Amino acid sequence: MRVGAAAGYTDTALDIPLRGSSGTVETGFGSVYAGIGLGALDLRVGGLYGVGDTETRRGVAFAGFRDTARAAYGGSVAQGFGEVGYRMDLDGLTLEPFAGGAVITVAQDAFAESGGAAALRGAARDTTLATATVGVRMEARIDGLVGGLPLLLRGLLGYRAAFGDMTPAALLAFDAGGVQALTRGAPIDRGALVLEAGLSWIVLPATTLGLSYAGQVGARVQDHGARGNLTYRF
Repeated sequence: MRVGAAAGYTDTALDIPLRGSSGTVETGFGSVYAGIGLGALDLRVGGLYGVGDTETRRGVAFAGFRDTARAAYGGSVAQGFGEVGYRMDLDGLTLEPFAGGAVITVAQDAFAESGGAAALRGAARDTTLATATVGVRMEARIDGLVGGLPLLLRGLLGYRAAFGDMTPAALLAFDAGGVQALTRGAPIDRGALVLEAGLSWIVLPATTLGLSYAGQVGARVQDHGARGNLTYRF
């Protein structure tokens, strides 16, 4: 059995030059997790909770009108997940078919922008999304390929189904008064292909350099990301 805890901080910058808009999202989070191996069967569960602060600046300009609106508000995110996998060790290759699920809740506080006639106010809101994923993980180790040090190659291919609040929405109105309007954001696909690929170079017994890719491809939305990391274990 393995149990553990993790904590972290993220700082995200948003910038839309053509709209004269920008923002920052700062989040601190903590999580706990546990895993147990029953022969070739692996069970994993965990949870995460984070709190964040968001600051935005919007430029509003059209014929005969110009304004700048700013807002600052807090929020939180909570997630619980579970997964079961079955490891199969082949000649130089490990395969793990798996199935898992997660529930994510994002809460945002009410806010009121400062500024002129374009300033908005928004109601507090909660968004809950659940996902179910099935797929297979792959891992292979290649010794002596780069400088005599081993490389770990990893991949994942799966399908993810989503349920719940598929389209984010905000109830907004001008701060000066008026009718409220429900504004919707980009929807999440109910089904998406999940892809991951990565390699890790074991520089020292406790130190690893890595590059990885993760993506989701749906009918309406695609999400792609790449990451590099240096990991030291102690």
